[in-house]
Amino acid sequence: MEKWNGHLYNWYDTVTLRTLKPLYVSTVDSGNFIGCLMAVEEGLKEYLKKPVIDFALAQGIKDTIEVLRECEGESRLLADTYLLDGFMDERSIDAVSWNSFLVKLEKALSSSHVKNHEGWAEKLLETVRALMRELNEIIPASVFDVNRKPGEENSGDGYHYANAADHSVNGDNGHENSDSGNIPYPVNQGTDGKLQQDRDVCYEITARLAEAINRDSSPLALRQEYLHAVSELDRVMSEEGINPVLYDRLSKLKQEILDAQERTTELIERCHGLAERIRVLCNDIKFAPLYDPKRQLFYYDLLASEARQASFIAIARGEVNQKHWFRLGRTLVMIDRFKGLVSWTGTMFEYLLPLLLMKSYENTLLDETYKFVVKNQKKYGRQRNMPWGISESAYNAFDLNLPRMLPYWPWPWIPRRLPRMFTG
Repeated sequence: MEKWNGHLYNWYDTVTLRTLKPLYVSTVDSGNFIGCLMAVEEGLKEYLKKPVIDFALAQGIKDTIEVLRECEGESRLLADTYLLDGFMDERSIDAVSWNSFLVKLEKALSSSHVKNHEGWAEKLLETVRALMRELNEIIPASVFDVNRKPGEENSGDGYHYANAADHSVNGDNGHENSDSGNIPYPVNQGTDGKLQQDRDVCYEITARLAEAINRDSSPLALRQEYLHAVSELDRVMSEEGINPVLYDRLSKLKQEILDAQERTTELIERCHGLAERIRVLCNDIKFAPLYDPKRQLFYYDLLASEARQASFIAIARGEVNQKHWFRLGRTLVMIDRFKGLVSWTGTMFEYLLPLLLMKSYENTLLDETYKFVVKNQKKYGRQRNMPWGISESAYNAFDLNLPRMLPYWPWPWIPRRLPRMFTG
C-alpha cells in the first residue's frame, strides 16, 4: 500500500488498495495506529511465554455460563464449574485438568437439552471447540490421558499409543484387560511382569512430560520439553534387547511428540515473523516531518485528546524534544466547582481512547479530567433524558460522494470548538 514517510493515508479503496483523494495523513490516527501495533508486538512476545491456559479464558467461559444460567436456568452446565472457581482463587490450572473440563463442557453443550438462548450456547460451544483445537495442536493427546483413571472416557480425538500396544499384547496372551482403557495407565493385576514393566516405561515418560507441561505450558517451554522427551525416548529405544512391542509403543509416542513439536515450532515462528513485520512497519513511520519546530507542536495541540499518544511515542523515540509535551494545551473549564481539561470536540472517544494503551496516574490533572468528563456526560444525559456513553462508531452514513461521515457526540460544556460534522 502506498504510504507517506511510513504513514498510511487515511482513505484507500478496499478492493484495489489504491489511495482515495484528497490524499492526506493524520498525526492522530498514525499515533493510535503505531501505539496499537506496539501493543500487538509486545502481546506476541508475551503470548510465547505465557501458559496456553490463562485466567481470562476461564473467566470468559464462566461469565458465559452464568449468562446461560440466568437466561434459561441451565444448571447442568455448572456441574464442573468448581474447577473454574478454583482457578479464579489460585490463578493456576494444569493443562490436563483444563482439557478434561473442556471435553465435559463440550459434551454438555452438544446435548439437545441445552437451550440456545439468543445464540449464547452456540457461541460458547464454538469457543470451547476452538480452545480444544488449540490444545490438541500443540500438546500430544497421550499427555491428556496420563492421569485418567480406568473407566473414564477418552479425552481427545488423537491416536493413543497404549491402545494399539494393549491390543497387540493382550491378543498374543489370549486375555482381555478390561481395566486398562486406552491410556498409558499402569496396571497391577492380571498382567505378567514384562508387560507391567513395558507399560511402566511408557507411563513414566508420558507422566514426566505431563508434569513438565503442567508446570509451564507456554509455547517456548513446550518446545524445550518436547526436545527433552524425544531425547529420552531415543535413549530408551536404543537399548540393546528392547522388546519389539515396547519399541513400537515408544515409536508411536515419539512421533506424536514430534508432531506436536513441529506445530509448536511453527506457531513460535509465525509469532516471531509477525512481530518482526510490525517492528519494521513501526520503524518506517516518521513523525518528525509532521512536527512544527517553531511552535514545538504537531497540528493538534491539546493534552486532553487522543493526539497525545502520537506525542508520547514521538518523544519516546527521540524524534521530537521533551519540551513538546509541556507545550500541549492545558486549558481548564469549571463546572459545578469541578475542573477539567478541555479537548477539541468533547467526546468520550477523544478523552478516553489513550487509556487503552497509556497508564493513568491517580491525583494527576489527567486523572481528574477523566472523572470530570464522565461525571458531566452523565449529567448531560440525565438532563436530555438520553443514555451516556454514546460512541461515534455506532454511526453509519455516507455523503453524496460516498465518503463515510463521522459525527461527533460532544458534551457542550467541555470542547474548545463544536464541529457539526466531519466528512472524511
